[in-house]
Amino acid sequence: MKRRVFLRWVILVSVCLFILILASVSTGIIRNNMNVPAVTPGELKHSFESSVRWLSDNKQRIFRTHNSALWWMIKEAEDLTDNPTLTSIYQQYRREQLQTRPRNLWTPFFNPGYKPYVPDIDLLSDLKPYQILFAYALSCDTELGNEPLIKRQLQSDYCQHSLINARCVTHQQMGVFLLEQNGCGDHKRLASELLDIIESDLSLDFRVTDSYLQRALTLAQGGRSQAIKPVWVRKIMQAQSEDGGWGDYYPVIDLAGIKLGFSSRPTPVIGPGKSDFHATAQGLLLMALLLDDDKQRDDDEQRH
Repeated sequence: MKRRVFLRWVILVSVCLFILILASVSTGIIRNNMNVPAVTPGELKHSFESSVRWLSDNKQRIFRTHNSALWWMIKEAEDLTDNPTLTSIYQQYRREQLQTRPRNLWTPFFNPGYKPYVPDIDLLSDLKPYQILFAYALSCDTELGNEPLIKRQLQSDYCQHSLINARCVTHQQMGVFLLEQNGCGDHKRLASELLDIIESDLSLDFRVTDSYLQRALTLAQGGRSQAIKPVWVRKIMQAQSEDGGWGDYYPVIDLAGIKLGFSSRPTPVIGPGKSDFHATAQGLLLMALLLDDDKQRDDDEQRH
């Protein structure tokens, strides 16, 4: 008898939890696609300048981060905005870091005219697949382009379960963006298919984590700024910390000092989250691209 009662309670609690989770997810998706007022250029500028302030405040720490893709984002944002503080940060990094190290596979991020030596793929085994795609995109190396690993990544179905493994498809799209930028073949159809996937995932995954930022950034980089809903931008701006940075943490529970939330991974993590260079560099470039897009629209309207 007691066992039956216990099992009934277990079933009842499980059903209630399932309904609660389903309701929370449904509400999150609905709110993630609400119609809200468009973000103004002034709001974008404030967010951008706040992220520049974070970089300036954490300059010495980020100088020790030798992630070429992130510093390329800083360079791209600097090129778009001519922000003097950002220019100073990037030029200092260039003098103290880039110019003091030998040229390598990642040099074309900062010097597009440089063609790096690409070793046999067996010697690139310490790199992740998407990094090898980046190496191909930056070098246009024919032998590397013929490798099965590269050919697989040039298929729109390469990344499975992109809602869960979000960075797979965004990294793939960044690689395709670099291929297009460097003239390594025509990949416009693949880029369009990947951007469709990313846009769909962004409408469903309402957790504002590093992956959320990365999805929005790849849309903006890929010429899909018009597909970025105002609510997504506003959520990203609301997730920006008071210090001006972003982190990989989406809060869910804050009870009696216990903070629980999500990162880009599907499993819960203990908070609170902290701003980091990876998320902040992406947020910075996203705001720079959106500001530039607004400026170009204004210029077009004035010409007509």
